[in-house]
Amino acid sequence: MKTRRHHDEERAAARRRQVLDAAETCFLRHGFHNTSMARISREADMSVGHIYNYFKSKEEIIAGMCEREMSRVLERFRDMGDCRERFVEGLKDVLRAEIAENADTRLSALFRDLMAEIGRNETITRAMEDFDRRMREELADLCRKHQPGWTDDKTLIRVEMLLLLLQGYCFRGTLHAGIDPQGYLREASLLFEHLLQ
Repeated sequence: MKTRRHHDEERAAARRRQVLDAAETCFLRHGFHNTSMARISREADMSVGHIYNYFKSKEEIIAGMCEREMSRVLERFRDMGDCRERFVEGLKDVLRAEIAENADTRLSALFRDLMAEIGRNETITRAMEDFDRRMREELADLCRKHQPGWTDDKTLIRVEMLLLLLQGYCFRGTLHAGIDPQGYLREASLLFEHLLQ
């Protein structure tokens, strides 16, 4: 019986991934508001009723996507824990990935759609706030590990500044497409070094 339950859990996880992959494709292709559950169903090759066994709504699918992305981010952060130099290089790698993603106009549009839902849609708001909270906590833990002499106030402010640098390119790049990505990466890298001294 235990083997069957394990098998069912693996199958359910695979089905959830199938839905999340399909939804991501649809959101990127058509945008959040123009993507219906029926469209996700066709892309996933799964009935809408079957999808509802795993996600109650389109908003819950977004929450699932946030959870999956958070797992990737946390894994990347955990790889930065060995030493300060690795922490700084890891932050640079995260920023490179952010810049590359921002170059994809579909991803930028989806990000704007989701940000516009904060405060309007409770499920998406909770998912995005949870994502942000966990990212801040993980960065704060890394800062405490590499800079044990920092006060809590200093640690939390430095975390906010690191996140401004990491996430700011997406906001600024949306409003001002002429930002030089390599120049931003170069100067932000210098600031990472300074902030973690």
